[in-house]
Amino acid sequence: MDAWERQRFAALAKAVADDRDQQAFSILFDYFAPRVKSWLMRQKMTSGEAEQELGCEPRRGLQIVFIVSTGRSARTRSAAS
Repeated sequence: MDAWERQRFAALAKAVADDRDQQAFSILFDYFAPRVKSWLMRQKMTSGEAEQELGCEPRRGLQIVFIVSTGRSARTRSAAS
């Protein structure tokens, strides 16, 4: 992910956090959900288990916990660099 994408996703996450922006949420979901699902499946989950863990169906919505934990992971990686 390049610097422009990081800034874009940060702005989208802020819009979700500050304004409950559903369009921004949808963009974040569409980008991150398949990647998280793929990672969960590499951890030996079935497709159904991974979708259940995400708490969603495609394009329906994603629990806020996912966005918060994604932000924490990014901050942790930044601090470690």
